[in-house]
Amino acid sequence: MRARSPSNEAGAERQLPKGGVLNPREGTPTRASPVRLLTLCVVLGLASACGLRGAAPEAQGLPPAAVTRPTTGTAAAPTAVDPSLPWYAWETPPAPAPASASQVARLLALIAPPPAPPAFRLPSGTLPPVSSPASGWLPDHRLVAYYGNPLSPSMGVLDWYAPDVMISKLEAQAAAYQTADPLVPVVPVLDLVADVAQGSPQPDHTYRMRMPYSLIAQELALARDHRMLLMLEIQVGRSSVQAELPYFEPFLSQPDVEVALDPEFAMPKGERPGVQIGTLSAEDINWSIRYVAGLVARYHLPPKVFVVHQFRQDMVPDWRGISLVPGIQFVMDTDGYGGQQVKLSNYRSFITDQPIPPVRYGGIKLFYKYDAPPWGNGLLTPAQVLALDPPPSLIIYQ
Repeated sequence: MRARSPSNEAGAERQLPKGGVLNPREGTPTRASPVRLLTLCVVLGLASACGLRGAAPEAQGLPPAAVTRPTTGTAAAPTAVDPSLPWYAWETPPAPAPASASQVARLLALIAPPPAPPAFRLPSGTLPPVSSPASGWLPDHRLVAYYGNPLSPSMGVLDWYAPDVMISKLEAQAAAYQTADPLVPVVPVLDLVADVAQGSPQPDHTYRMRMPYSLIAQELALARDHRMLLMLEIQVGRSSVQAELPYFEPFLSQPDVEVALDPEFAMPKGERPGVQIGTLSAEDINWSIRYVAGLVARYHLPPKVFVVHQFRQDMVPDWRGISLVPGIQFVMDTDGYGGQQVKLSNYRSFITDQPIPPVRYGGIKLFYKYDAPPWGNGLLTPAQVLALDPPPSLIIYQ
């Protein structure tokens, strides 16, 4: 019979493994997880910061000289001030003031994880997302979009017709581009203004109104059921891209949802949407690009189409500072309504003559109503649009 190891004999001293703690119930060593150790450190730190430790001797009515100091080795602790010792060996620090409940709550908030964005629910029976190419939609496809919001006919064509009629008209418009250029497949897009700039401040003084998840989910379901994409238009008002984009993360984490920023409705302090023309800096655009690229990496998505609208130079004054990263297919879209010559000139200014390395794509927005008389001299035809340099990868109809 093999002799038992002395460490296994009854009454033998147990050895505590490195990094372990002794289970008080079973008397057996267990390993402390890094999470438990980190939690213990945080709690002890909070207790120290909040004054939740024992009061100093003075607070107990004892003079400093009567304090018994910890011993070192076999030497007796001093019971009175010893001038031969350094000051920190005998001077008692003042006791911290007890923390209030609100201070403790604020401290706990610093270590609490941010709340997860609420989930959304699609109608039962909604089809899965249209299959996206692993390399993204561009440049091997062309996107043709209908713009607007189903709650407001003044914002665009999405609310001009019943959904089935609107879908059939969008499919017909996309087919016109497929006929004009049979070599590039066309993908229809529902371009939803999901963050709507407002002329009034709103209770939070942001001058913007976020659409509820239920409405966005309704449009996503409509797009999926007809094998289309959904694009979310973000008009931040007096808010910021840093505050607005995270609200839409549940949708931007989907493989068939793209995003667009509209500097026209990004207002400096003291200005109102619809009264002045807004602006977005390269810094804000770059933050947004990195944020969306982070979602692409986190959720293992194909590259996302990322659009910025522009029809005046001061809408994106420092465009040369825009920095593109992997996971983003950047489209600069020339916006604004009016005569054909104005639109062609704007496309040259903001697309042809405004390259953003390493690769960016061109887009153009056309207005069924405001490109026609009396505001304009007629809508550009698909052939005219595709003759632009470079041919647009995104055509939006409003």
